Amino acid sequence: MGKGQFAGSPEELEAFLTANEGVLGPDVVGPFRVSAVSRIGRDVVRCEVAAHHLVPADPHDPASRDICVPVPVSGWMELREDGTLVAKSLEAPGQAETREARMFAQDLLKGGSVEGLPATRSLGPRPRPTHTLRTEAGGRRVLRRIGFTQTAGC
Repeated sequence: MGKGQFAGSPEELEAFLTANEGVLGPDVVGPFRVSAVSRIGRDVVRCEVAAHHLVPADPHDPASRDICVPVPVSGWMELREDGTLVAKSLEAPGQAETREARMFAQDLLKGGSVEGLPATRSLGPRPRPTHTLRTEAGGRRVLRRIGFTQTAGC
């Protein structure tokens, strides 16, 4: 990274975070959204950032402990122009958010809403898959949305 890497554009910072996934922590992934960019001194950029923190779908179930659910998080970061992280404040999800994400993931997995995986319970016709498992950085399998279901009357 050369001097002047970050001119203050949120798009530049989003591209940097995407290309250097893990700079905010091993479990912090995109998509990234950057806002409120400001300069601190000559070579430090501070911005607000929204990202996703990966949590295991079910750390106790061998069938889904290696599946991760992206949970939205937000905070701020400071970077030098060369891409060195100076400081950050990006909290991991709380217990309530983690529990909700795990329940959501288990419902998707058991109900047959994940592309390529069989339903483990039947509540009628199998729904059209709304999610898929993508192998991402570090070999982690992450639930990602690919569509929505349609229901009558909506």
